[in-house]
Amino acid sequence: MRRRPRRLPPKAARLTRRPQGQLRSGGTDSTLYAIAVLLLLAALVACTPGPDEASGPAAETAIPHPVLTELEPPLAREIEARRADLDALLADREASAADREASAADRAQALGNLGRLYQAHRLLEAALACYERAHALAPDSF
Repeated sequence: MRRRPRRLPPKAARLTRRPQGQLRSGGTDSTLYAIAVLLLLAALVACTPGPDEASGPAAETAIPHPVLTELEPPLAREIEARRADLDALLADREASAADREASAADRAQALGNLGRLYQAHRLLEAALACYERAHALAPDSF
């Protein structure tokens, strides 16, 4: 009687099983996590502003003066009045530490209110600049 050749199991069954969490190269999942964390940290360090890019008066977003001739005269006067109030708040920087904190909140609120007014009348570039400055002063509010 002739012997039949022995049948081999499917390829998937022939592969040796490795303990869970172990990669083919012998490393573990924790190695991948460590590499991912290092890459993330490197990206964060690369994106942080340097000392010459630090936020300050020079790095503040300039708020453009939009053309108001197309708006109704009462509305244009309202925007000009709010802008004048905001300019006065922004110019008043010489204060004590406690006044500066309160003043920063007041400036952020004034910037946000002016930004809403600009946005309501489709002056979007000026509105965005107001919102960015307000967010820089009060990130929790804007």
